[in-house]
Amino acid sequence: MAKKLWRFPHMRYGRFSNYPGERHNRTVWHAIRSFGKLLFARAQRIPTRLKSWVSPLGNPHPLDFSSLSPEIEIIWVGHSTFLIRAGGKTILTDPIFDSISYFLNFKRLTKPGIAIDLLPKIDAVVISHNHPDHMDEPTLHYLKEHHNPHIFVPFGDKEWFVRRQFERVSECTWWDNHQLSNELGITFLPAVHWSQRGLFDHNRSLWGSWMIETSHSHGKQHVYFAGDSAYGTHFKTIAQRYSSIDVVLMPIGPSEPRELLRCSHVDAEEAGQSFLDLGAKSLVPMHWGAYRLGTECPMEPIERLQSWWKNMASRLKGRNLWNLKMGERKVVPLPVSSEQGEKPKTIITDPSLLDQTINMHQIDAHLRR
Repeated sequence: MAKKLWRFPHMRYGRFSNYPGERHNRTVWHAIRSFGKLLFARAQRIPTRLKSWVSPLGNPHPLDFSSLSPEIEIIWVGHSTFLIRAGGKTILTDPIFDSISYFLNFKRLTKPGIAIDLLPKIDAVVISHNHPDHMDEPTLHYLKEHHNPHIFVPFGDKEWFVRRQFERVSECTWWDNHQLSNELGITFLPAVHWSQRGLFDHNRSLWGSWMIETSHSHGKQHVYFAGDSAYGTHFKTIAQRYSSIDVVLMPIGPSEPRELLRCSHVDAEEAGQSFLDLGAKSLVPMHWGAYRLGTECPMEPIERLQSWWKNMASRLKGRNLWNLKMGERKVVPLPVSSEQGEKPKTIITDPSLLDQTINMHQIDAHLRR
């Protein structure tokens, strides 16, 4: 059973947690054993069929996005990186285009679906958390130099950017909304995960997910980017706030060793259940095929999801599984009716939570001690 996630960030002694009194199972022994399994797994041959999930070189991508169409367009670059055109703006999620930039130097298994120097003008970047495979320093420096986008980061991460002379950075806590234009808004939402870049900054910054919302003459459209997350009640909470979600960009791995990863990553079956909890129309799997971050075969997450989808066919009528290749472009259909019928925008359903959560001023005070 999923634990009840707090609807607002919970912090104690300057560190965030998913639940009060949370205890992580990432012991030294777990870490050593998992790292040994991972080294062995990395030595195994990469399945040839994995390469078939990357669009062939030379496949045309009209990346200028010059059309004024209100339709949302999505391209999966790979891992958790998506190029999204919405509301007249171009957004990049958790950008990384090369090997993971830390001392273990995890090599990329597949090439990005788009070369970084072929990107169109990037207006905004959204970051789900500060792990190196989601907040990649070389990629971010390139984007600053060539695009100078507005970067939206979880609370506690702005200082990292300021030290590196980034100027257009906004720090967010859960449920914070930013309007990028009259037609486009983004909202930072909960997730069940953790943060860390160095030896001593475990959970010093927040983590989360993002909702991208467009408004036009056809109505509203929503694309939910889940970042990294374990299974939790936050998916149903988000569904209460957004009654109509068009597309969910959902991680499906790594999943093994499960005793280590269950508290921070959904597996393929949990990703499918999360999609059902969100009540969304279409699912795009991500966070697989670019790096070997778990001990399972790189193809296992997508094969398990396809099997789950087949077994759950009776519950999935009218819903879509979009198995995008890296570099493949997908246009989100416009709503049939302009009346979306959103549910009331009430976030707190339990008044007692007000006394057990920390507001922005308290968080700010903790982080600056």
